[in-house]
Amino acid sequence: MNVRKTKHGWLFTLIFSILSLAWVFPIILVVLNSFRKNVCKAGKLCAGNGKNSVF
Repeated sequence: MNVRKTKHGWLFTLIFSILSLAWVFPIILVVLNSFRKNVCKAGKLCAGNGKNSVF
């Protein structure tokens, strides 16, 4: 029985794992930020570490 082995299977797995995490991360970030209580709106001043900063 001939079994074909991949030459760089672990490398492609690592690359595609990193790419998939980079693809999903912005979605997770938006979901997590949607549950925050103090959401800073664009154009308003927000308190950050004792200073006011524009978002």
